[in-house]
Amino acid sequence: MGVFVEIYNKEFNEDVKYEDIDDWYFFPQERFDVVYPQTLPRIMEYPVLDNYVDTYIYGLNMNHDVSILTAELNTKEVLKKKLDSIYIYEGTHYKEIIKVDPKESKLDYEFDIYIDDKPGMAKKMHEFPKRYLLLYDQPWNQDFEDEKSENVWRVYDWDEVEAAIRVIEMHKRYGVRIRR
Repeated sequence: MGVFVEIYNKEFNEDVKYEDIDDWYFFPQERFDVVYPQTLPRIMEYPVLDNYVDTYIYGLNMNHDVSILTAELNTKEVLKKKLDSIYIYEGTHYKEIIKVDPKESKLDYEFDIYIDDKPGMAKKMHEFPKRYLLLYDQPWNQDFEDEKSENVWRVYDWDEVEAAIRVIEMHKRYGVRIRR
């Protein structure tokens, strides 16, 4: 969003800040359609959510099959180059990159656990009670009340992602009751 906001402000002479984006559809569609294509060539500038994300994903991939499921419009090759630049490598940190058409739902792909920031995905999780979504906290997903959902947990960093996965795993394997 940082690169998007920078381009948006310049293109439309606005002063929107990352923290202002309080809804997934914050930007009018016609403006989004102008700005988003301009962000794609600047993928190398996209910030990393955590400085140690490579370490966390490596640890997860050692015990689980990690795939990257994305609606990003850049090609797989460009995405792989970005991941390589932040020391996240195919085969070591993840099994594969799966590109999803932005009009499709990521929930059409059957995974046990998703990590995402899209509030619409969180709202649909009740239809998939055996799957979990770790909703990565962002300004645009604050309206989703995760405490009302059994299988959506808000996480604030990769330590919480890792801990949540361990708890979910214990629940699935041993029937341990989950308390958040």
